[in-house]
Amino acid sequence: MPDVENQPKRLNRSAGTTSLESSTGSKVTAGLLKRLLSLFTDHDDVCFWQMSLVDGGLQFPDNAPDFFHCDRADLPTAVTEWLRRIVIAEDRSKVSSLVSSLNAKSTYIPRFSFRIYDKDGNVRWIEQRGAATGTGANSQMVWLSQDVTEKLRTADALDVTNVTLQHIRDTAEVGMIMLDSRGEFTYCNPAFCSMLALQQDALIGTPISHLLDDPTGHGGSRKLARLFRGDERSFQGECTLIGRDGKRVSTESNLWLLPTPPGAPSAFFGMVTSIEERLNALALLRQERDTLRAVFDNADFGLVLADAAGNVTTLNAVALEIFGLRDTSEIPKRIPNLKRYYACYSPDGQEVPLAQWPLFRAARNDFVRDLDLVVVRKQTGDSRYLRYTCTPVFDANGQKRLVVCSVADLTEIRRLHEALSQSQRLEALGRLAGGVAHDFNNVLAVIAGNLELIADAVPDERVSARVAAARDAAETGMNISQRLLTITRRRLPHRKRVDVASRIRAMVDLIERTLGSAIQLKLDIQVSSAFASLDPGDLDAAFLNLVSNARDAMPKGGVLQISLQLVSSPLGKAENRDEKTREEIVLSVRDTGSGMSQKTLRMAAEPFFTTKPAGKGTGLGLTGVYVFAQDSGGRVEIESRLGSGTEVKVYLPSLEPVNEIGETLDDTEIPLGSGQTVLVVEDDELVREVTCERLLRLGYRVEQADSGDAAIDLVNNGMVPACVLSDIEMPGELSGVLLAIKLQEVLPNCKTVLCTGYYDPRLNGRERKEMSKLTILSKPYSLKELATAVHGALTGGSEGTDK
Repeated sequence: MPDVENQPKRLNRSAGTTSLESSTGSKVTAGLLKRLLSLFTDHDDVCFWQMSLVDGGLQFPDNAPDFFHCDRADLPTAVTEWLRRIVIAEDRSKVSSLVSSLNAKSTYIPRFSFRIYDKDGNVRWIEQRGAATGTGANSQMVWLSQDVTEKLRTADALDVTNVTLQHIRDTAEVGMIMLDSRGEFTYCNPAFCSMLALQQDALIGTPISHLLDDPTGHGGSRKLARLFRGDERSFQGECTLIGRDGKRVSTESNLWLLPTPPGAPSAFFGMVTSIEERLNALALLRQERDTLRAVFDNADFGLVLADAAGNVTTLNAVALEIFGLRDTSEIPKRIPNLKRYYACYSPDGQEVPLAQWPLFRAARNDFVRDLDLVVVRKQTGDSRYLRYTCTPVFDANGQKRLVVCSVADLTEIRRLHEALSQSQRLEALGRLAGGVAHDFNNVLAVIAGNLELIADAVPDERVSARVAAARDAAETGMNISQRLLTITRRRLPHRKRVDVASRIRAMVDLIERTLGSAIQLKLDIQVSSAFASLDPGDLDAAFLNLVSNARDAMPKGGVLQISLQLVSSPLGKAENRDEKTREEIVLSVRDTGSGMSQKTLRMAAEPFFTTKPAGKGTGLGLTGVYVFAQDSGGRVEIESRLGSGTEVKVYLPSLEPVNEIGETLDDTEIPLGSGQTVLVVEDDELVREVTCERLLRLGYRVEQADSGDAAIDLVNNGMVPACVLSDIEMPGELSGVLLAIKLQEVLPNCKTVLCTGYYDPRLNGRERKEMSKLTILSKPYSLKELATAVHGALTGGSEGTDK
């Protein structure tokens, strides 16, 4: 370094650079430089060194080896060597051009950067600037070299961070905002703008309070105000923001205070998320939940929910009714408790163990499909025929969450099936009984007819007594046949004058035999006779049904009381305001059995309704009683209470105890014919013969035919009968009814009497209508009944006929 200490001192300002000179010149500068150089010798990232502007020689301080990462002996002595050994090849041209441009007039070199290698071969960034000092031969450039590698790395990292943050803000799907201390927007990302359909320029400088839809102050505005006042450091909550065109957006917002230097104004950063989809999803879930709840509550079959272990948690209204529970609070809380309240049986009567009940099978991951069981409530003894379908429900991970059971109550359906099956059996029995009764009635007709002929032909008392006994036996057979046909619905219904009191007395023996020893029968018939217009077979069926129901209501025994009396019942007031009355027969059947609840009592007359176990009743008994009473012009009253028995009263209109039209004949008077022609149509030869013989004895001229077709042939050949006596059921295409219809078309004045002990109820409407106009004579019939029917038909009267 040149000696400048003896140069005169002066203050020189040139090109913005200040240098201190003296008369000693270079000595002063040299001393100053040495002090500056020694000041940074302990700093590895800064190095002051000198370069002669005259010859390019270099002088380095003590820290130079550490700064340039080389040994002192390897430090370059010339600038060209420095360029070659220190600066990397890619930057040498730039640095060489800059150094070459230096001259004695250069005073200051602005900072520039270049790269060097350290001793490990790593690249380092050097930022360098220079200042000229000295004059003439002592002109030097003092360089300040600073290692800015870490600084640049930090700056690069910061740039990357800033770019990354900006990218996150710009591409995030979550709204991001920044607010100043007044709550005004200083930044908002595209997601936030898109959320509200607003432009960023329109939002910057706008207070966030202007976007809040919070008229009551409870939607977040009060809490935000506390945040901006400094009372709170963060805000979190749901609030509604107003976007473009008044669009309201439900959001979840989080804002917090940012750290700032002391004295700087507050700033806030926030993240805003739209929860519209979540709210819509929740609304949809609520709707689905409400829908499922409505389905659950209003299903017409029972639904039972249980936990994974099979413990019942919820039942719908139908299931509560099926299992006899008032509400869910009565559900047995534990599985073993169910055994205390219910018993479960298979349809064949075998008891099902608790572990095999469908609910618990499903709890063991068994899928139960359409399993029929009979469940009995132990407290009441009621039984239900139920069909189960039980399914375990699993979540997405395969874990069982609950068990769902649907329970269909098939009790009534089963009863209907039983009733239908019994009806079908009854129909089959009816067809069989009808065929048997038809032939049996023909036999009885032959027997009864011939006995009457014998009694008239042989006036011997001993013979007459025998004949009378045989006729009584034939009448007994006739009654048996009629009752059989009544039960099987194969008896032709017709009304006649019947002494109800006598008929009830006649059935007492039969009733006593069917009641058994545990039931005591009390009979209270307060009148000697009580006449009504009704079908005697229907009366028998109705009375037997009442007795049967009373007996079944007393399985452990009791008292059955049958009473019959005449009462005066009001009919209402006439025009003269006098109340009219009529005499009624009251047949009462009372038991001391279990009685009926009000609900059961209201349904007692419903078809197929029964409280008896499956297979023990059809539910048609009381229905038949009601129909019988209505058809007879009467009514039925039932009084019953649980535990106090039941009383059924049948009211029937009473007939006057005097002879009416058709009853004018005394017991011995028989109307006779006067030679009129009667055509007998009967397929049974013996019945036809005895019928013809009886009509001849009654004074009629007789023709006969064995079928309806044969009868039509006779008429077509010119025979004109005054009356046709025909069986209803005959072989061939023409029944007695169809024969009557055809004869009416060709012989309008010809009368028809139909006789039968059996008929097929499957008649069409025209046949039924025609039968209602004709005289019906039931087989077997007496001579008097035959004479009365034919005489009544010919004279247009009604004596002895059944309409």
